Amino acid sequence: NSTGISNATYGIYSVAGTVNNSRGKSTASYGIYMGNANAYANGCIAESSAAAAIRLNFGKIYNCKAICTFDDPSGDGILVTQNNGFEIIDCYATVVNSSAFAVDGTQSGIISGLKGQGMTTLIGTTTNTAGTIDTFGNGLL
Repeated sequence: NSTGISNATYGIYSVAGTVNNSRGKSTASYGIYMGNANAYANGCIAESSAAAAIRLNFGKIYNCKAICTFDDPSGDGILVTQNNGFEIIDCYATVVNSSAFAVDGTQSGIISGLKGQGMTTLIGTTTNTAGTIDTFGNGLL
């Protein structure tokens, strides 16, 4: 349970362990940056006005909220960058640019219970999809 606020880099940066019920906010980069396969976030809120709200380089996020106020097509809720095998479970993303996505990236993983607001398309077209995302935001990518 913590709050990380940054005007220079990430609000919260985790390379291992669990971040629970915390808030990460950045005006310069990602609100929360998960940087290791052993990094988990649960019940967190990430906010960014300069990049995607959450960068999921490795790891898993559950019950998290991503709020991106960066008015740009790259202003995604969650950006997946290096983790085939990621998990995004019961998360919510809101963006201000309708061309941004709730989740974007080129990796493969599991998304379940994803909800979003502000975007035209929930999941980016570059995300590897092995199946179809249903109306409830569930799919194996």
